[in-house]
Amino acid sequence: MSSQVSSGTSFEPINDPDSLTGSETALVTRKSQQRSSPLTFSFPSEILSLIFECSHQDAFQSQAAPLDAFRSLQHVLNLTHVCSRWRDIALADPLLWSTIVLTWPDEVVDVFVKRCNATGLRLFLNMFDGDKNFFYADAMLPAGKLKSIGNRITENVRSIVTLDLALSVYELDSSLGSEDEDDTEFSLGQMCSPFLNAKAPSLRNFFLSMEGEPEDSHFFVDELFLHHAPNLKTLQLYGTDIRLSRASFPDLTSLSLGISGPHGLLYPLQDIPSVLSQFPRLETLVLEHHSEYLSPAETEALCDYSISSSHTVLQHMGSLTFEGLRGDQIIYILEHLECPSLQTFCTSLSFDQAAETPFPRFPAWMHKIFKDVRRLDLYLVNQGFDIEFANGTPAKSFSWEILYTGMPHSAPDTCLELCLDIFPLLNPEILRFRGAFDLLTLNEPSMHIWRSILSCFSRLNTIIADHRTRIENLIEVLAEIELVCPTLQELDIRGARFIGKRLHRMLVQRRACGGGIRRLNIDMKDCEIYDAERSEPTLQAVNAGAITFDPAYGPKDLVEVFSGDVRFLQHDSIPPVPKFPAPGPSFFSDSSFSGLLGSLDDFPEDFNSFDDINFDRDFDAWLNREP
Repeated sequence: MSSQVSSGTSFEPINDPDSLTGSETALVTRKSQQRSSPLTFSFPSEILSLIFECSHQDAFQSQAAPLDAFRSLQHVLNLTHVCSRWRDIALADPLLWSTIVLTWPDEVVDVFVKRCNATGLRLFLNMFDGDKNFFYADAMLPAGKLKSIGNRITENVRSIVTLDLALSVYELDSSLGSEDEDDTEFSLGQMCSPFLNAKAPSLRNFFLSMEGEPEDSHFFVDELFLHHAPNLKTLQLYGTDIRLSRASFPDLTSLSLGISGPHGLLYPLQDIPSVLSQFPRLETLVLEHHSEYLSPAETEALCDYSISSSHTVLQHMGSLTFEGLRGDQIIYILEHLECPSLQTFCTSLSFDQAAETPFPRFPAWMHKIFKDVRRLDLYLVNQGFDIEFANGTPAKSFSWEILYTGMPHSAPDTCLELCLDIFPLLNPEILRFRGAFDLLTLNEPSMHIWRSILSCFSRLNTIIADHRTRIENLIEVLAEIELVCPTLQELDIRGARFIGKRLHRMLVQRRACGGGIRRLNIDMKDCEIYDAERSEPTLQAVNAGAITFDPAYGPKDLVEVFSGDVRFLQHDSIPPVPKFPAPGPSFFSDSSFSGLLGSLDDFPEDFNSFDDINFDRDFDAWLNREP
């Protein structure tokens, strides 16, 4: 698209655009637009509107820091201060006004609801202090404010597309007085009951998480949304007593449930397959269980395997996550639930439970997913393992994440030992051992575990050791006289930590035993060389340029094809410590709302806070003022 710029137009260079804060960006942009109106007006309004919408969505995404409910309003207001044309486009686009943080002042919310024509509303309220993923309230909420929020949701429930609520009784401020004495007794249940028992024809995404004492989150919902939310796609319920035994959401694709609620057991394991059968289009499922919520009688009822359960097939299920369930409980569900399209499987167990109940072999329907995979990736993390593998072709991959809450990160053997029953079924051709992405010091699996794993892989021909892994024990196992992995042909070391002379000795030993490795790659970019045969590095690395290499440690007569740095066959390797970039400046400045408005010199008003703005009197006039 070509654009015409007048010869008299001039631009001031910005040396570091990334350093601009939100208010500074708006100021610079507005002044530039005023000097370059031909360029501004060369863009069709539809294109500018799309740009505004994309930028607006980005502004409501967390960038590693909690989203401030107060400052999240700045983005829309910035757009209205660039020029009169931008203001007109922004005011005419309902999508820019449909995203609302419910802790904004009531006057602000009223304006946004009006400007979006009360359609496609996206409402957010997060009372979980310090949550880094969603909006959070700047201060504790009085009961009266929470009551008005509940009333507003109920009034607009037929127009809401997304409703995201994280409610906490611990963030209710009882010290803030209210003119209505009934507000002091107002509870979370009273807030939620009206709109949960109302029809929601436009609703697509509903998230409800609650924390507090059981009586704070207990309320009666017999038929969620009166069985009338035909467009609901995503549903997440945590910390509530809402059961989905009679739900009617035919298009639901993502479901997150708590098996237990504040008042105890919600779903015995026998009921779960029948509950899930109500959602034939389900693609993502998360089941969370907190055993500490249950009484001894409820714990027994949870696992009453004597009661028959239905068999449910979910054809579209691609992601399945279990949190807080024991191995035998997981296998019971999998025996009565079949997901032929499964691509991601995640389990999270407590360390004590994992030690008591070994991870079980999977049922027959999962064998075709697990059997004879092409490549297996073991990704060491601080609380377990990510297991990823490609079955058939690289494009068809599967991820199996195993996390153990409370497991010492010095004990990866505990995780791997529970997987030994399934490894013979996997039987990969390529094994890739990947290191921790963080800075934790993680021990390598023991020789016993490496021996048990490799003995399961009769087809293994390639081992890849990635950066930030330790493979000293792996090399020792490969050097044993009784060969493991006799089919091994290639060893690809990509920045792993090992002892050079022991690697050389392993190559000699395997060749002498008839199981020699044909191809060896030692890619040690950025790794440092240390003195050989030391269990830990010396304080000073070897001067690589001064190394006198012993030809006896060369790859000649050991492998057919060699690539990489031959010096590491004689000396030890230490991978570099990963360097993470320093966090950049925030998109929004640390100044208050007055900083945004005060920096716009064509707007003399100085708003120090929301309280200084009379929205009933001049909000529209303020937005529509010409620069």
